[in-house]
Amino acid sequence: MGFLKNRQLEQDEAWYSAPLGYAVCPECVADAALRDFVAANVDSTECSFCERSSESQIAADTDTVLTYMSDCLKREWSRAIDEYLHDAESSTGYAGTCYGIEEVLEGEALIFANEDAERFVYEAFGETQWAPRDFAAVNPGEALRFGWADLVQTVKHDQRFFFLLNEEQRDEGPGVPIRHGRAMLEQLGELIQRYGLVRELGKGALIYRCRPHKAQERPQTAEELGAPPPEKASQSRMSPAGIAMLYAADEASTALAETIAYRRADQTSATVATFELRTACRIADLTQLPPVPSIFDPAEETTELRHELGFLHGFRRDVSGPVDHDGREHIDYVPTQVVAEYLRVAFRDEDGESIKGVAWESSKLPGTRNVVLFADARACVDAGGRADDFVEPLVELVGIELQELD
Repeated sequence: MGFLKNRQLEQDEAWYSAPLGYAVCPECVADAALRDFVAANVDSTECSFCERSSESQIAADTDTVLTYMSDCLKREWSRAIDEYLHDAESSTGYAGTCYGIEEVLEGEALIFANEDAERFVYEAFGETQWAPRDFAAVNPGEALRFGWADLVQTVKHDQRFFFLLNEEQRDEGPGVPIRHGRAMLEQLGELIQRYGLVRELGKGALIYRCRPHKAQERPQTAEELGAPPPEKASQSRMSPAGIAMLYAADEASTALAETIAYRRADQTSATVATFELRTACRIADLTQLPPVPSIFDPAEETTELRHELGFLHGFRRDVSGPVDHDGREHIDYVPTQVVAEYLRVAFRDEDGESIKGVAWESSKLPGTRNVVLFADARACVDAGGRADDFVEPLVELVGIELQELD
């Protein structure tokens, strides 16, 4: 069998068709994992796309690169012809949703740094109709998303106080089992552990809390500026009314932005309080997730990491996203309140210890961090003060700043 025939068979097995004689250099590739592969397989002195040339080898044959890309994509994708039944009435000819290569790759970060190279690859895979691999079975990422969506639906609209008891087995078809109720919360805890999201707030760390008030008021004490007493604890993102927690931020500007958005018309001033941690404590920090690996990462565990980290990034967006204060926030806050209560009451870190709070990205100042500490008014004291009721103080008030609001 001749070279061209063998080459055509190899391309058919990799689901692409491309002309001979092209090479691509690492400079034309933006995805780090794919760029590393190209750099490790250079065999040409000229790039066909950016026209760089050298006396040494600087570019990899496009057949080599396309075959590698195909092998990586096959971990999560298949051909429609291999997954779906034929459907003569469908516009695609298949009884299922088909995807083009652009749609397959649209959820990835930037892959190419050269438009001509990108066009070449898209045209090479252009005839392939793609389908999710094992489309009829629930994959690990879907199981996580479905479990979280079910929990949200349950606590918002079906069962609020006894949902943990509702963990009966359900026949949900082939694939990865979907966890419900407490089992879903425990799976979330496992992911928090696995990806190192339990982090320490060190002794002496400063956090900021803002209280809007009328112009003539001058709050100055930890009692006035710290966590409220239970009877004054209102509904919030991580706690229902009546359960007091200390909401704060890493930066004074964040505390101010998060608070004044919901101030009353007569609250024309605000006091920003600086609290210092008297002791180190551990929190679940949702702001520093590892990135989702590239689909072209060669590591054996890439697919598993993409499922789990993809879910965690989506979960973080759900937790951190803005909530409209339109009278329904008492419903919209319930899922995050449930998660926070699980983390406060039941979750244990790798040392078997409970944690003291949760951090998430501010929706008012993206890129900055909000923190809620599982601490009530008794744990907030003035500088050098002591708490009552034998409660060990967690934070002390070390500074205040009055702000006049527009």
